[in-house]
Amino acid sequence: DALVDEYSRLRRMIDVRKELSIDVGIALRLEHLKQLYFLSNFELTIVLICLAPELDLRYEKLYAYMQDDITKKSPTVAFALDVVCANLREKVEKRKKFQQSPIFINSLIKVIADSSRVCPSMLSSFLKIDSRIVEFLCDNDSIDLNHEHFYENILPQQPMNDLPIMDSVRSSIQSILNSITSSFKPILFLWGNSDAGMNSVAEAICTELGKMYILFKGHTLAESGTHFRALFDRVLMESKLRDAIILWENFNIMLHEERHSDLGDAITLMNQFDGIILLTSNTSWEPGALFSPFKFFSIHILNPSAKLRHELWTSSMQSAGVSSPVDELVHIAAMFRMNPRQIRDAAFTAVRHAFVLTGKEARPREQELLGACRIHSATKLGELAKKIKPHYQWSDIVLPHEKVMHLKELCGSMKYRAQVFEEWGFERKLSLGKGVHALFAGGSGTGKTMASEIIAHELGVDLYKVDLSTVVSKYIGETEKNLSRIFNEAENSNAILFFDEADALMGKRSEVKDAHDRYANIEISYLLQKMEEYNGMSLLATNLRQNIDDAFIRRIRFIIEFPFPERSYRLEIWRKVWPDDTPLSDDIDFNFLANQFELSGGNIRNIALNATFIAAEKGSKVTMMHILYATKREFQKTGKVCLSEDFGKYKNIAV
Repeated sequence: DALVDEYSRLRRMIDVRKELSIDVGIALRLEHLKQLYFLSNFELTIVLICLAPELDLRYEKLYAYMQDDITKKSPTVAFALDVVCANLREKVEKRKKFQQSPIFINSLIKVIADSSRVCPSMLSSFLKIDSRIVEFLCDNDSIDLNHEHFYENILPQQPMNDLPIMDSVRSSIQSILNSITSSFKPILFLWGNSDAGMNSVAEAICTELGKMYILFKGHTLAESGTHFRALFDRVLMESKLRDAIILWENFNIMLHEERHSDLGDAITLMNQFDGIILLTSNTSWEPGALFSPFKFFSIHILNPSAKLRHELWTSSMQSAGVSSPVDELVHIAAMFRMNPRQIRDAAFTAVRHAFVLTGKEARPREQELLGACRIHSATKLGELAKKIKPHYQWSDIVLPHEKVMHLKELCGSMKYRAQVFEEWGFERKLSLGKGVHALFAGGSGTGKTMASEIIAHELGVDLYKVDLSTVVSKYIGETEKNLSRIFNEAENSNAILFFDEADALMGKRSEVKDAHDRYANIEISYLLQKMEEYNGMSLLATNLRQNIDDAFIRRIRFIIEFPFPERSYRLEIWRKVWPDDTPLSDDIDFNFLANQFELSGGNIRNIALNATFIAAEKGSKVTMMHILYATKREFQKTGKVCLSEDFGKYKNIAV
């Protein structure tokens, strides 16, 4: 009797303290868990029985003693029923509903069969509390290290009013948010291309609702091979425990045919979930009757226009502490198609770089702004193509005036595309072909790669050279996959794609005589399709224009021929090829070199470099003898017979 009285006294004291804690706003995790999953006192007691050994190992010994088996350190179903039920009748009733309980349906408690028995009964099965529930009840909300690559908790900081989206889209989203109640929790499917900034829109929705969100990383899930249902169950539990919104990025991965089974599981779980879910995708999707009519809402997020990007740049600069206007922002907003988060991050990076350079708070110059944009446009493109750091400027290239003007017109197409397409309406006239594609045709060493670097330097963007040997594959379908990855990543990077020796992939389609011809033609057709869809700049270089398929020629806005340099251009190249710091002897006869040797710019550059190394070894200035000797070596390298007479009046010192 004394024990019963003491138990009653403790029970009353605990109940009073619980009520007082709730009244003053103290969060009680156990009580919160009970309300979240609508647990009965019976179910809550089961949770506590399973929790005890996780908090104190002495309970393992106690459970083994109470179950009369030293190996049973965890509670079994039979043990839990014995503890909770007063008599056999109650035990039978509880056993009927045991596995239909919310603690098992929601995986708070797992039932594990006794492996030591040949045919284990349910009563002999062990009960194991989920590790996340243990951490939750211990007031720990950190993510398990085994899952941190798949999802993370984020507190949103993106106001809806700051988003550069169309008013009609903002109004649609706001209408859905206003209709949210405790019984109405929608799924919002946000889709558009990567520049549209769906994640920023999703973050703004979370900010508007005053909730944190669980970022579920779809691309990591696809690469991991992890069992999907168990992982998504974990995300749903995390969202419920934290009262957070689920933001599932790259949901489009689930729409691939090979993930059909996982998609079915996802839809089942989302239909059962009573929280808000945001899905982002780069493609549209219509689930039909898979969701109820007012559960699933598809919202197309269009790319922010250059005008909206400029407004966001201006507000981001003010947030970073720059109050005076930055004139370069108009050009930056037009050139770099960045989402709101990238713009905000780039603004802070540019201001930080300006401070490092000047030692004081300063308005960033175009140089710092361009650098910040390149940093925050960086993607995985470097894994698929070689990044080239542009060194050349307009003063370095030697071409006929008409060709230089043609290259500058090419730059202008990128600089003013926002004005032409958005402000002047050409975007409404064109569904495809809004990118800038150019073909550079000419012999080796005539300046095609140099021109690409100059354009990248002029526009302030990164240049990536695509190695076609790593793109073209002998395996069916692999070439298309490689091309898709390159163009998809380039779309996000605000970079220029440079395809050298493009005729390797863009050659003329042939008559189909065998399977090889058919698949080669498919690869060419696929590349044509990707080029039409690509909105950035791609430069294609070839030594053999006649080998390029006519279909490519029709889709390319600029075709620029790079001629073999005539005598006057060779003279200019000979004079310009030397850096200002290179010591040159007065005996160098540039007129003779230009007249005597028909060389391309690339050959002349090689000769100049080799001659400089020879001079460095001799410890002298670069002389005419060094240049002639290097010229002889260049002829030998290319397989050209070199006679002393070829060097004219210098034949005695050249041999």
